[in-house]
Amino acid sequence: MIRAVTSAGSSELIAVSSLCTYDIYRTYINPDASGKKILKVSRAVVLGFGCFMGLLAVILNKAGVSLGWMYLAMGILIGSAVLPIAFMLLWRKANAIGAILGTIIGCVLGVITWLVVTKVEYGRINLDTTGRNAPMLAGNLVSILTGGAIHAVCSFLWPQDYDWDTTKQITMVEKEKNELPAEEFKEEKLIKAKAWIIKWGVGFTVVIVILWPLLTLPAGNFILFDISDIVTCLNKKRSEFLERKKLPDVFVHLSFDLGGNIGLYLPVVILQVSLV
Repeated sequence: MIRAVTSAGSSELIAVSSLCTYDIYRTYINPDASGKKILKVSRAVVLGFGCFMGLLAVILNKAGVSLGWMYLAMGILIGSAVLPIAFMLLWRKANAIGAILGTIIGCVLGVITWLVVTKVEYGRINLDTTGRNAPMLAGNLVSILTGGAIHAVCSFLWPQDYDWDTTKQITMVEKEKNELPAEEFKEEKLIKAKAWIIKWGVGFTVVIVILWPLLTLPAGNFILFDISDIVTCLNKKRSEFLERKKLPDVFVHLSFDLGGNIGLYLPVVILQVSLV
């Protein structure tokens, strides 16, 4: 668990630091910032954001908010931006105003659906009922799909027809001698690389998200469980082992790998059992 937490934490710190440093500070505040200045600002952001997240974690822990609840609720709160971001990166017709509208409206509708389903299914709205599967699933689906649908409609009606020229004007903080040959930057080479990425990226996603689940249908029996159920079961077994003293201590680590930077969050739970 400690490895999963530290890995996710370092990724968040680097992501927020890069966003604030390059997209805000260097773009709008100090375009001529040197490498040393960029590094100094980046370290300051890491320190500030790290302290803020630590304080927030303490507050949420005291309030009784679990990691599973927060993990699923994030899909409702920020999931509406997933498809708009993917469209903005990959679709030339993507509309900027549509992306903003899709993100905001999708989030609002997702939260409303989440709370309404909780009230209808369980009769009350609290920390326990809002964290259950049905409300979380409904809220996540509405948030993600509505955000993408609104952005797609706006883009079809008012296409922006972005030509990608501004991306070619992005400069390095400090120019360095590149060891790659000039052929690597030719348009034909880049187009081939793009085709390879799309082919294997989409193909792998189809296999994991569609084909693999379909292959389980002939079995006919399915068991729905939460990660918390696995942990509870493993802790129970561990206690039995220690009481009997017939087997050495067992440590169970849960590692989470979030795949798909364009928004396809595929949680992969790896159970690593090591005998000490």
